[in-house]
Amino acid sequence: MNRHLPYDLSYDLHEAQNDTSSYRFRHHQQGRRLGVFRWRGIQENLDLILDRISGTGKVIVDFGGAAMPLALGSQVVDRMETDVFGNSVPYHSLLQLPEKADVIFSSHTLEHIPNLDEVLAEISTALKPHGILILLVPAFSCVDWRAGVHKNPSHNDHCWTFGLAETVVPPDMMSYLPIDTKLSQFFRFISAKYCGDDSIFLLASQEPLNLKEETTP
Repeated sequence: MNRHLPYDLSYDLHEAQNDTSSYRFRHHQQGRRLGVFRWRGIQENLDLILDRISGTGKVIVDFGGAAMPLALGSQVVDRMETDVFGNSVPYHSLLQLPEKADVIFSSHTLEHIPNLDEVLAEISTALKPHGILILLVPAFSCVDWRAGVHKNPSHNDHCWTFGLAETVVPPDMMSYLPIDTKLSQFFRFISAKYCGDDSIFLLASQEPLNLKEETTP
């Protein structure tokens, strides 16, 4: 995973934009082998992710994960019929899930979805009260990932260019959206930060509809 890093194992936030040797190794030479774990942002937050998804009987959903499944007991929801390993994808919509999820995980998926409000509402509905949403999305800092630039013949092009609120961004970017501002319309934020490989790591929770009733003495 960390091959080709400097001797002190340091790395910056922009390995994707800078196309570093480490980025090329992880994504192009070993991408199939590493799967979702090829992302620097996943590595940086791995302890947090494992802590959130561990526990007996938890329902973990990997939304849009067919191309690089999280595994670890998660159930894939994706429009594809099979995942990258040839396994059948059990669900093609969050609405098909037989029970609500404790955790929904999604990596580099939301940028492909034009009807973002509709899908975020479905994610909110699919989560249990106090359920956790874990997201990794591309940041505007990698030019190749901006809407109007990124092309993906296997799936579809990027519909959105993501950043965080109050970030100063270049002008005239197509379909720019502060992803934390958008998600705050549906969830309670725990954290949102830029991370390695020009990505954004977000953690949020689903509040129950009767939260005020639950907290009233």
